[in-house]
Amino acid sequence: MAILNQIGPSPPTNIQPVNLNGLNYYLKYPYQIQDIEWDGLGDYYDLPEMAISIGSFYFGCKVKYIFPYCGLTDLLYLLFSVVPCKGVFLLKNEYPYYMYILDKMQIPFRELQYNLSGSTLPNWRLPQDSSGHIFLISRPNSIFGNSYELAAIECLVGAHPQVLFIVDEAYHVFSSKASALSLLEKYPNIVCLKSASKEFSLPAIRLAWLFTQNTELLNSLYNRTFNTVSRLSEIWIKHIVMNQRQRHTDNIIYLMNERARVEDSISNPRLKVLKGSETCMYMISMEHKTYHHLKSICEQELISPLFFNDTDIYKRFMSYDNSTYYVRFNVWSEETDNRVIRILNSLTISE
Repeated sequence: MAILNQIGPSPPTNIQPVNLNGLNYYLKYPYQIQDIEWDGLGDYYDLPEMAISIGSFYFGCKVKYIFPYCGLTDLLYLLFSVVPCKGVFLLKNEYPYYMYILDKMQIPFRELQYNLSGSTLPNWRLPQDSSGHIFLISRPNSIFGNSYELAAIECLVGAHPQVLFIVDEAYHVFSSKASALSLLEKYPNIVCLKSASKEFSLPAIRLAWLFTQNTELLNSLYNRTFNTVSRLSEIWIKHIVMNQRQRHTDNIIYLMNERARVEDSISNPRLKVLKGSETCMYMISMEHKTYHHLKSICEQELISPLFFNDTDIYKRFMSYDNSTYYVRFNVWSEETDNRVIRILNSLTISE
């Protein structure tokens, strides 16, 4: 039986509850579900209750640890506005959009030259003034695709209880490594983020989840304005989770295999394929002449990769060598990917 604990003030008297399976739900009102016996989604769930139920069912996480919100970017903005923060730690070459958000919110941040990708556990500690800071990690890293080792992250989380660790696992569905969700039971200073755009291939849905056992943080979030997604989004999410889960899983496996095939098929010595990616994308580095030649060819071929060095947000916040140029491709269909392979392998420097 589900037990709903009200967070914050009493609901307005003019809001009438909706009875679902013998339980009263106040629509669009921030309630936190403390415990639930899963018996399927039923015919109708209004968000946030439906989103919390899906989060519990799909990710196997206790519902009392779950907070859903309208989009992962929106959730990050909300999170940084709620959590008192002296500053943010980021790993080198982290997702530049993080820097954009922090810069916009006037939150100081600094990059750390730490390696969390190796098999050796880190023997270093964060700076002495780290108390009251947030450590934000994307896993897998959405730029270079390296999925940091969970043991290394746990080592940091356990050694620094005064730091809040936010692990963004939007792309984790493409990773072979265990999720940071497994650390929630042990540590109150870790938050894990997931997104419907990658988990269900539904970017237009605009739904993200935050997972943590930190009750104080959850209460702070639930006391803020609660955004929800549309009724149509509810229908699509429920349809995907209940009826298309295996099909979606098969598609993820296809994308991973296709990305590996494309990476192995690129043999142009002018290009460097950054292998080891655990996302649905792959990154290629090159010199600037090759970069501009590739850009002109892609425009002719109507192929649209992301040219990092031409994008303001990446130029401003990426800490890469200015002599290196990066292009990121998404995995598409086999036919389109073969066109990309042909273009890349025949690429020469424009005179």
